[in-house]
Amino acid sequence: MSFAEIARTLDEQNAKYVVLLCHHNADPDAICSAYALSSLIKHYKPQATVEIGAAQGISRLSKHILKSLPITIETEPNIEKADVIMLVDTNTVQQLDNLAEEV
Repeated sequence: MSFAEIARTLDEQNAKYVVLLCHHNADPDAICSAYALSSLIKHYKPQATVEIGAAQGISRLSKHILKSLPITIETEPNIEKADVIMLVDTNTVQQLDNLAEEV
C-alpha cells in the first residue's frame, strides 16, 4: 500500500485515532515499521493519535530496541476507539492472536 493510499484512507475516515497492529511477539522489523508509519501519519495528520499494539507483547530484542525509541507498544490497544486500523508486518489476522476477534 502506498502512502497516497494510506493518506486517502485517513482522509476518507476523518481519522483522529489510528491503531497500528503488529503480530504477536513482534520482532524489530515489525516494531520499527510501525514506528516509521506512525511518524508519517503524525506528520500528515498532526491532530491524530496513533497507538501501536502487539498481541501478547514484543520479542526480547525488540524490548532492547525500544530503549532507544520514544514509543510505547500496547498489548491491549484501544481497538474500539479506532477510526482506522492498519496491520503492520502481519500476513494474516490470526497472527494477532487475542486481538484477532476485535479486528
